[in-house]
Amino acid sequence: MGPGISVCRRLTDCLEAVRYVYEFADELSIDRDTIGLVGDSVGGNLALGVNHLSSGEPWTISYLGLLYPLVDLSDFSGEKWNTSAYDFSEDEALIRRELINMRQSLFFIQSLYLNDLEQAMSPLVSPVLSEVKQNIPPVTIVTAEFDYLKIQGAEFARQMADASVPVRHIEYKGMDHAFVEKLGWYPQAADAITEISRHFKENI
Repeated sequence: MGPGISVCRRLTDCLEAVRYVYEFADELSIDRDTIGLVGDSVGGNLALGVNHLSSGEPWTISYLGLLYPLVDLSDFSGEKWNTSAYDFSEDEALIRRELINMRQSLFFIQSLYLNDLEQAMSPLVSPVLSEVKQNIPPVTIVTAEFDYLKIQGAEFARQMADASVPVRHIEYKGMDHAFVEKLGWYPQAADAITEISRHFKENI
């Protein structure tokens, strides 16, 4: 975790949820040796954080599914962010507004998640800054074409591939942030969940 880094309550709650699943696996009729975590947006950040904190626990995280994850609370990848990465040919005003609103919301998320903004540089809360990726299990990263977070998600996928972590990165065209919430309306939402489930089964 690193000196001076206090774990946010949300991350602690998620870790305790995994502990509960592990300890009561028999009652829940699940296999405690094949625990996978799936999270969307900030939930992806929490899933990575729980995996990091699980290194000293009796369980092993076997798989991660990250849907348009926030992996950079430091906004390091914001330096690489450029509107040239997006196609504005369909509705420039709408797409540009959504991207800018999402970028501005990161400052609000920082205030909710961190006690001190300097903590944003910790690999625990900004996994893209971590120099050690080998402790990450097989992972699927889903990004959306018109999502501000797609650049940091793609960068994180590249880093894991370079570290020889089994990673699948799927970008869904025409989609924006949180598109999986449209399950039942968008076929891409159902497909993303199917792909994560399939990849999990392939790696257990």
